[in-house]
Amino acid sequence: MYFQSTRPMMYQDLIKEMKAYEKGFGENHFTEDSLSFILDSYYPEKEEGREVLTFIGPKDLGYLCMDKEESDKILERKSMHRHNFYELMYVADGRLYQNIENTRHLYPKGSCCLMNMNIRHLEEFDEYCRVIFLEFTQEYILNLLQFPSVFSGKRTKEYEMVRKFFLHELDKEEASQRAYIDFIPMKETKVVHDCFDKIAVGLQKRTPKSNFQIAGAMIGMLSALFDGALYTNTPVAFGNTSERELFDQITSYIREKDGQVRRKDLEEKFSYSGDYLYKTVEKYTGLSLYEYSTKFTMEKAEGLLLDSDLTIAEIMEDLGFSNRTQFYRLFRKNYGMTPREYRKSKFR
Repeated sequence: MYFQSTRPMMYQDLIKEMKAYEKGFGENHFTEDSLSFILDSYYPEKEEGREVLTFIGPKDLGYLCMDKEESDKILERKSMHRHNFYELMYVADGRLYQNIENTRHLYPKGSCCLMNMNIRHLEEFDEYCRVIFLEFTQEYILNLLQFPSVFSGKRTKEYEMVRKFFLHELDKEEASQRAYIDFIPMKETKVVHDCFDKIAVGLQKRTPKSNFQIAGAMIGMLSALFDGALYTNTPVAFGNTSERELFDQITSYIREKDGQVRRKDLEEKFSYSGDYLYKTVEKYTGLSLYEYSTKFTMEKAEGLLLDSDLTIAEIMEDLGFSNRTQFYRLFRKNYGMTPREYRKSKFR
């Protein structure tokens, strides 16, 4: 794995970031930047340089290059996730499958998907593609939509559609709604691609003028995507607030218990039938309650292996395992190696 960044980093900070990428990503992804740009290039035929990620943000520019083994490990550990930001995915070349709320979607070259902060999804990298992920916060997009009007009169249909998608989430009743929009090109066009180029250039220049260039490109891109003559753009929303909140509470409880929960524990905690709780977890994650809980247990085991001097036997005891074979099997399933091999690989 090769990692390079323009941000000055101490050696230990660099190692920490590389370990984070090796570990993969958890259920929730976070950003502190108002807007950032990631280009993920996946070359399945290559052993070296299998996957290359280019990051461009207000504070940093860098790239991460992974070989086949490194890329496969991260892809295996990725799970359905959501963000604390909006994500606009654009397939610049090739094609990509994406699992959205347990339904598989195919995105050909030129297509996009705009997801709000509650949508659970997972990209499936298994064939050649170059995909851009534009991440932006709610605060940034709301400020962008408040630009002053020069011309009076009725707002365009495209502008109203953009406002409706982003502004409805300010309503407390709608704040937990899961919503996304697929944009499939009706005809060949370079408008959106060119807007992404302008945003990338603006982020790299990092001057006060760049703010206006990026804002102009964002508005131009959203206007094009919501133009029915250029793209299909039907919003999809599903789920309800109470169900979403219940799932979040279940997740918090399972995490608090390091995954060591029984179905009976959840029934007593939330006063719902075990069947309903099981189906709720499966609906939002695509995993059984046992599989979902085990992910948190293995994350705790991984943390103890790296951050403590406990023996593997002591870690097993801490996490309630009496069967060594079972513990090793579950750990290998999640991390691709035994606990002993994993600890050694991190402290060579």
